[in-house]
Amino acid sequence: MRVRHLNLSNPTHGAALQAPLAKSAGGWGLCRQADDEPVCQDAEDADYRKILAALKRIRHREEPGVKELLEMLHRQGRRLAIATAKPTASAHIVLELLQISEMFEVVSGSQKDAGRITKTEILKHALGECSSIDGAVMIGDRCYDMEAAQANGVDSIGVAFGYGTREELHGAGATHVVDVVADISAILTDASA
Repeated sequence: MRVRHLNLSNPTHGAALQAPLAKSAGGWGLCRQADDEPVCQDAEDADYRKILAALKRIRHREEPGVKELLEMLHRQGRRLAIATAKPTASAHIVLELLQISEMFEVVSGSQKDAGRITKTEILKHALGECSSIDGAVMIGDRCYDMEAAQANGVDSIGVAFGYGTREELHGAGATHVVDVVADISAILTDASA
């Protein structure tokens, strides 16, 4: 299923929350459990609250300019991949919700049964799935991202506007550390020149 609309500014009005919510509670009642009951009976339902909390986290983690940077890199023919500690299926859902999944050649997440648990293993898998890794750069916001880049022999850009601090990123061996999205673009432009 492709989600065409996600209202991150008011998630209770978007498809992600309206579809599982019972019609009697003002939702669409489209998602059903095995007993044919709506997934969420009302807005106080635990599953409804979990989805809402996840959407709010996504909304609050949106950094201005990231989507535009990804679009620019995609237009330039750059190969984009995701290496995330989240399960691969979860990563696909988030990319679909944000309507950016088509930009990524590879989405690699944690997968215990495939031996991908650490960020280093996940990045190794992502690099192995890419059609080319010339000029590969790992962009991340935690020490694990920088350490995975080093272990896999690629440069890294630590983003200090994420969860990690400048100190954490530098301490983990980041090739570059940036404070704003525009700095990522400048580094990537310099690297390709």
